[in-house]
Amino acid sequence: HSYGEDHTSCGPMGNIGSNCDGMLDHYLLTGDLDSLEAARGFAERLLSCNAWERAARNVGWPLAQVVRWYDQTRDPRFRRKARELFAAARAYVEPRRGIFSEIHGCWNYKGTVGFMSGYLAFGLIRLHQLTGEESVLRLLRLLAAGLFAESRVARGRFKYSPFPENNLMISGAGK
Repeated sequence: HSYGEDHTSCGPMGNIGSNCDGMLDHYLLTGDLDSLEAARGFAERLLSCNAWERAARNVGWPLAQVVRWYDQTRDPRFRRKARELFAAARAYVEPRRGIFSEIHGCWNYKGTVGFMSGYLAFGLIRLHQLTGEESVLRLLRLLAAGLFAESRVARGRFKYSPFPENNLMISGAGK
């Protein structure tokens, strides 16, 4: 089920909760056909997800999953979806700053959100492992550099969100 107000469940899950990895791994380890069908169901749902949602996790998570499914099945629909998600990632990562700029908590503060960029990095890593394409690696490097430049507040410390109220424990105000 999807997340709702205060991250509670409220209906069928969309792109960031559709994870075929676990069921696919279970099938590969056990041969359980029910697991294979469950994994296929999650993967098929991802084909209908909007690749152009403006959040790094909403692009990166489906990317990681469709790449994994394509790698197992070679179904060309999943390669096409991976290409569409990669195009969205390229369009949304700002080339000068290296960040996927998004709104997290308040419309007034746009910037990088580390954990969401992590989802995107995960998808890009899988896509690069599958294709070996330099353009994917370039985008991954750009994203990592931007994340480090704009999220790091001290050695080993990163801010959670561009919205200051989401960073109370990091700034020390919440102690």
